[in-house]
Amino acid sequence: KPFIGLKMMLQMLPKLTPAQTRNYSEDLDISIRKVDAMLTDIMEASRKMKYELVPQNILTILDLAIKGVSRYPPNKNIDFYYDLDIVALIALDEQRMCRTFENIIDNAFGFLPDKGGIIWFSIKEKNNKAEIIIGNIHSHIPEDKINKIFQDKFTLGKKSGTGVGLSIATKVIKGHNGSITVKNVQNAPGFVPENIRNIQGVEFTISLPLTKQPGYSLKDSLFKNSEEAKATLGMVKKESPLAGSL
Repeated sequence: KPFIGLKMMLQMLPKLTPAQTRNYSEDLDISIRKVDAMLTDIMEASRKMKYELVPQNILTILDLAIKGVSRYPPNKNIDFYYDLDIVALIALDEQRMCRTFENIIDNAFGFLPDKGGIIWFSIKEKNNKAEIIIGNIHSHIPEDKINKIFQDKFTLGKKSGTGVGLSIATKVIKGHNGSITVKNVQNAPGFVPENIRNIQGVEFTISLPLTKQPGYSLKDSLFKNSEEAKATLGMVKKESPLAGSL
């Protein structure tokens, strides 16, 4: 899909005015970065990765991933719902973790029916870790395959993709001293509207350690119910293209 998007952008360039070209350059740059990230994923699938871990806001990384994936939206009506209790500071390799979230979100896109559906996000504190949940309805993983889904080149029949996305996601998360699991669910969580909640789906749960540094308390990294958290969450809902329907 990124290659298709990049090709479409290049085909559009001759038709644009100089002013439009300048505005278009940001999208083109993001597309090139996305293709580069995909090729890097493939090359690094069998390599030992080196991570540049810097304390960052997990919400910012998630927002970047949503924006990145939304540049190639499927022809489906998709609603996003959020339950973001904390804005957590985590030591992350921004590029790799962003790509990890993109892989999981894109995977959810791929298994929604043509009519569309919903995807939800949850971030909570649990045992001094940030628990990030990404789920979608209208999906089900057969029980005899659910333990294989993170294996290299394993696929459940998606029409596109490299077949290594979730295995690399697992590798990246473990490289951040975290964990990832997946399960089938009978319905969406309580923050999803009741009239569309009672449909089976799939949830990915990612657990990552919260940052603790000298002179920096764990409490400072959790802006619970603070104005800063509200402002940040408000920013995400306004700017994220997928905060609503595609």
